Amino acid sequence: MDYCVSTDPERAEKLLMSGNLSHAEIADTLRYLRESGYKPARLQKITGFRDYTIRHYLRISKKLEPSVKELLHKNRLKFSMARVIASLPPESQEEEARKAFMTAISVHRLRRKLSGDDKLEDVAMARYFERLSTMIAEQTGLVVEVIPDKENKYSGIMSFRYTDFRDFDSICSRMKVDLSEF
Repeated sequence: MDYCVSTDPERAEKLLMSGNLSHAEIADTLRYLRESGYKPARLQKITGFRDYTIRHYLRISKKLEPSVKELLHKNRLKFSMARVIASLPPESQEEEARKAFMTAISVHRLRRKLSGDDKLEDVAMARYFERLSTMIAEQTGLVVEVIPDKENKYSGIMSFRYTDFRDFDSICSRMKVDLSEF
């Protein structure tokens, strides 16, 4: 429970009532209070949340991997997306969270993808890398292609296209390569 805001139940109650906590802080604080003997009805009264929302927060606190919970805390992952990712095996949560973040996939589409529609992932990832290539090209003035490795999620190829020796020299100079040394 990395994001529990207080181990003093009274202070934790006040902070929950303030409404100024991240979803990760709410989840871990509710879990702390629940494990301290608070009944769901009392947690509802403190937070103003419905019973099912309390259950969602408790589930997120228990099942979400710390690295993914950090994304939730930093507001890089929405609460509804965290609920879906919490249903995944621990070893695949971070990867799916990062993919969801990179591709800006909706919760509905992620649920569909996780139910077996793999084509959606390929299309979304391809669009992401196309946008990334375009952004790099616009910032550098070079034609760039970013190709993810299908076998290793942590690797890929970034290629620079040149049409003549001036482009080639430009690429080398931007990469601080002195061609006179060769």
